[in-house]
Amino acid sequence: KARNTKTGKESVFSYDALILAQGGKPIVPGLPGVDKSHVFQLWTLEDMDRIDRFITDKNPKKAVVVGGGFIGLEMVEALVKRGIEVSLVELAPQVMPNLEGEFAGFITKELLDHGVNLKLGKALQAVEDKKVRLNDGTTVDADFVLLSVGVRPTLQLAKDAGLEIGASGGLKVDEMMRTSDPAILAAGDMVEIPHAVLDKSVRMPLAGPANRQGRIVGENAVGGSRVYKGALGTSIVKVFGAVAGSTGMSLKGAKAAGIDADAVVVHKNSHTAYYPGSQRVSLMLIWDKKSRKVIGAQAAGSVGVDKRLDVIATAIMGSLTIDDLEELDLAYAPPFNSPNGPVNMAAFTAANHQSGFSPSILAQDLDQFVVDNEPIVVDLRDPITFSKANLTGTNNLSQNVLRDNLDRIPSGHPILLISDDGQKGHVVLRMLKGAGFDKVYNLSGGYISLERHARAIGCPNLEVGLLPIEKKSVKDLEEGGKKEKATSEDKPAKSVASDGPVILDVRTPMEFSMGAYPGAINVGLDTL
Repeated sequence: KARNTKTGKESVFSYDALILAQGGKPIVPGLPGVDKSHVFQLWTLEDMDRIDRFITDKNPKKAVVVGGGFIGLEMVEALVKRGIEVSLVELAPQVMPNLEGEFAGFITKELLDHGVNLKLGKALQAVEDKKVRLNDGTTVDADFVLLSVGVRPTLQLAKDAGLEIGASGGLKVDEMMRTSDPAILAAGDMVEIPHAVLDKSVRMPLAGPANRQGRIVGENAVGGSRVYKGALGTSIVKVFGAVAGSTGMSLKGAKAAGIDADAVVVHKNSHTAYYPGSQRVSLMLIWDKKSRKVIGAQAAGSVGVDKRLDVIATAIMGSLTIDDLEELDLAYAPPFNSPNGPVNMAAFTAANHQSGFSPSILAQDLDQFVVDNEPIVVDLRDPITFSKANLTGTNNLSQNVLRDNLDRIPSGHPILLISDDGQKGHVVLRMLKGAGFDKVYNLSGGYISLERHARAIGCPNLEVGLLPIEKKSVKDLEEGGKKEKATSEDKPAKSVASDGPVILDVRTPMEFSMGAYPGAINVGLDTL
């Protein structure tokens, strides 16, 4: 039996039908029929054990997780691995609201591939017997509900002590972590700290900054004078086989703060492609156009994401510019990196964009760019890849076709180039500019970025084709992630029809998997 603390009305629930967890206050305002006995906090090992015992004992079939942030996504993965059908409810229009749209889209695709039912842009209105009701009137079946909707410090002890509260709602401290009472020091999620890029204090509830603050507080409490220099909010999350994270300012956050910022996106292999295990790393580099200083980054992929975020976090704290990043001498050997890895390539691309040598348009700005400029849009991808997903109304033309028909391209009209990842778009852009075309732009990150952004945020004025959902199993993930495609040397000889031409594709298995002629056989040159 549960009592609504506002109305006094009592409701009866089957205990195995409902568990609520919230990372903050134990009572959830506005939810009918909920009291402390049905609320679990997600922050202690004891409570996690209670949830584990509940799943083991009651065997729930369907769960609803409310909140698409770090903890919510981790809980989604954990529940799916327990064989539970999961629905995720998030008030924002995307998961991981701190990420730019295309990086949220990367996580979105992974969730859909693992069968998670997404309810984005919707709020939880009520928890009822065996279901939850959303603010659009729809309901979702649920044997089990987890709330992970963020935390807010009560600060009651600090208020009772007469300590000053800061503008962002956290406990105000100085650079030595002293409160307004110099005899009291404070650290952790409840305090306001300096943002390492912005000239302001923010509340940043992250474990890394909290631990470092604690060390400084301990030292200063016994007579030290150590100064806390602030934090960047570097964070990362793993959802099934997908990893995404950020450091410093997002582009939208920088612009909202009045910084004249810009960004580019690159998709580069985590290490040299011919060495086994290489996977694509997507990296957005954000910088201040006036000072050219790096102020933020976002990254996504399967491997090597944390490495790139850590490098750029260090660069931001060291006030490095995009020019410094171009020449950054990072460790290279084929198993670990490329001679010019994702960080170097992002810096090259940023410098090319800022100088006007190779101007680019971000996926998030494409919708408005098309409305304002009505460009000729040329998709440079191969016809098979183009047919799988494309931007409606574009021209699918190869670099060679463009070169042979330069005289047929209208002069003075804006031209937008789309390639797989933006690299070929840069090459063709330079070809067209060399031929006298002035208004030529490259889609930063290519169709990879556009598809991800469209999946997460959408494009109101554009019809963007989305890639099909893949069926991924937790079993494959537990066996070490997505199995590498066998090389041609590993494959048995394939029989071919004798009544027609044999089409041999001698590219690498990775290239072959991105699109090939129907019926072609992938055979490496050495094997051939």
